[in-house]
Amino acid sequence: MPFRLLLVLLIAVAAGLAPARAFAQTQEDGGDTGGFIFRADGDLVIPAGQTVETAIVVAGDAQVAGEVGEFLMVINGDAVVTGRVDGDVTVIRGDLDLRAGSEITGDVNLIRSDITRAQGATVGGDISDEDGWGFGWWWAIAPIYFWVAFTLLMVLAALIFAAVGGRQLTAAAMAISDSPGQSILGAVIVLIGIPLLAVLALVTLVGIPFGLGLLLFAVPALLFLGYVVTATRLGIALTGAMKRESPARAEGHPYLAAVVGVLVFQLVALIPVLGALAVIVGGILGAGALLYTAWSAWRGPGTPVTAEGGHAPGPMPAPQPR
Repeated sequence: MPFRLLLVLLIAVAAGLAPARAFAQTQEDGGDTGGFIFRADGDLVIPAGQTVETAIVVAGDAQVAGEVGEFLMVINGDAVVTGRVDGDVTVIRGDLDLRAGSEITGDVNLIRSDITRAQGATVGGDISDEDGWGFGWWWAIAPIYFWVAFTLLMVLAALIFAAVGGRQLTAAAMAISDSPGQSILGAVIVLIGIPLLAVLALVTLVGIPFGLGLLLFAVPALLFLGYVVTATRLGIALTGAMKRESPARAEGHPYLAAVVGVLVFQLVALIPVLGALAVIVGGILGAGALLYTAWSAWRGPGTPVTAEGGHAPGPMPAPQPR
């Protein structure tokens, strides 16, 4: 696949999965503020006095009178900077207009674009001008690429989990809210107990393969699946609120809940600091709920965990003869 076509597809998927308004809070004066702003098919205005960490605009213009803290990218549009970009600027198929008094502390990357630089406008880094679609600007779209790629991977993993173990996925997801104490205990075992067991096993020559298997496979696999479990619980809550799916209906194969939860969870991950923390905690908690559900099922058929949480009643005792 040509690299240019790959870029277009990635941007299209990102725009489809994440609406422009999902990354920004719009103020009454028309300005946007936040950690990450993605705007597709529309203009972006950052007024004076407002700061955005990262701004990406596709098929629109960007006017920066305030400050961009890390990175500004405009694709198929023009960028007008009268304020400050404390980082790099990339413009693809557009024009960059640096007005008097504007400041860019990083590099300026132009791909099939022109620059107008007024007297008094400062650029702290280098200015590169490329006519082709080489790999020199690959780093500029790397965050979008990896976010989209990881999102698609998690959606695929959630669909496979829902297909081959739908009841187990729903049971583990519901255990997060219905059995929070047991889920937290399971999370502690995943986070501390299993790694400690692995370290103890590594001390002995015979236990080295076992310890490495726990550290390199078991714990990462549990955290990966735990992410899907927590996302599915979020999806069940959201689809239930939309009257699209309930825990009982999702008990068989919770495809909708899993996909919706993963997409929302991935959007939450874009929030600086708090988003990453929420994803990490969610993965650990989901792994704990999954471990608790597996342990409850292993104990025997007398006390299985249901999709709605809790334990199913055991068989009724036979009547005693009189």
